[in-house]
Amino acid sequence: MDAAEETRGERWARRVRHALSAAVVALVALLALDAVRGEGLFSVPTAQATAIAAAPNFITLSTPTGANSFYIIDSAEEVICVYQMRGDTLRLVSVRNFTKDTDIMDSSIETIRGSDGKPIKIEGGSGVTTQEAKEYADQLQKYMDDAEKKR
Repeated sequence: MDAAEETRGERWARRVRHALSAAVVALVALLALDAVRGEGLFSVPTAQATAIAAAPNFITLSTPTGANSFYIIDSAEEVICVYQMRGDTLRLVSVRNFTKDTDIMDSSIETIRGSDGKPIKIEGGSGVTTQEAKEYADQLQKYMDDAEKKR
């Protein structure tokens, strides 16, 4: 059959076959690149839990940080506790109530300011206090409400 006799459906099928072939070639190239680099698009990040357990409202996990740390997350009380083994002693090193943290819908908006007028930086840095998280969530809600009114 020559090109003049090719139907519209046949032309469409040929184009789809070419597009699928190109997608397969691109996927194989990505997999090969990922295998050469050893990390990237299809690899599991190294910062993952080494042990994890769960019970109703509780999750506990440890991470390979070298600090012999483990975490207990209580979703009912919305608290995270960090423990470390120091010698033969188990020590509570940090506790965080994340009640207000769950109100934060988007932590990437850098124009949100606290009551002191300074920007509250949620991402990066050394973290925020519960009060800063509350202020950020409240200001973010105002920001979203104002944006909705302008629509």
